[in-house]
Amino acid sequence: MNCRTALTSKETVMTTRRLSTAGMLGATLLMVTFAGCAKSAGVIFGPLPKPIFWPAPPEKPRIAYVGQLLTDADLKPAVPFGKGFGEAIFGKTPTRSMLTPYAVCTDGKSRLFVADSNAQLVHVFNLDNRKYEQWKPPEKSPPFSQPVGIAWDPAGILFVADSVGGRIVSFETSGMARLPERVAASARSATSNDSARQARAIGDRHCQSGGIDQLGGGGTRQKDLRPLRR
Repeated sequence: MNCRTALTSKETVMTTRRLSTAGMLGATLLMVTFAGCAKSAGVIFGPLPKPIFWPAPPEKPRIAYVGQLLTDADLKPAVPFGKGFGEAIFGKTPTRSMLTPYAVCTDGKSRLFVADSNAQLVHVFNLDNRKYEQWKPPEKSPPFSQPVGIAWDPAGILFVADSVGGRIVSFETSGMARLPERVAASARSATSNDSARQARAIGDRHCQSGGIDQLGGGGTRQKDLRPLRR
């Protein structure tokens, strides 16, 4: 072996080592980048610098401000690796926001329902599993014209009053819309009866909210309907 051959072999070995080192460094950086694509769930409502209550002292507080929800991103859900990787390559999916939130209620657990009059749907924010949904009437029925009132029945029904449509649409707890067996509308109100779910709702067009004013169980007489708390 001459000196030229020995030098060439040494250069080849050094070049191979450099490439191997560069490859390992690149792989490490790639793994770190991919790992950054995944993200754990964040805190929806963080601590406030100064608590806000209503009414103000010395009255006994009945309402506490904890934060706000504007879009589905405000639920701060966990981002799994696959979704995060896709967003890193193709970009994030557009956020879904409220247009004209008009009325709000909860199911007494983890879900927040918001009637959006101009978006013509109901936003559903689940503070527990961080999922967001949009509830609308079934395809075979007319869409919402202007949902302005909303109420949750402990029996597991969400009632939504459509002031322009002059009707009340009910939803199962799963989000499936139900067509009422009978709807009676007048210049004053719209009445929805659903005997299968043992529920009856009255939507008063002249009440301040323009939405659902009274709620009662199946077979409830007019005089026995209970007013909803505002």
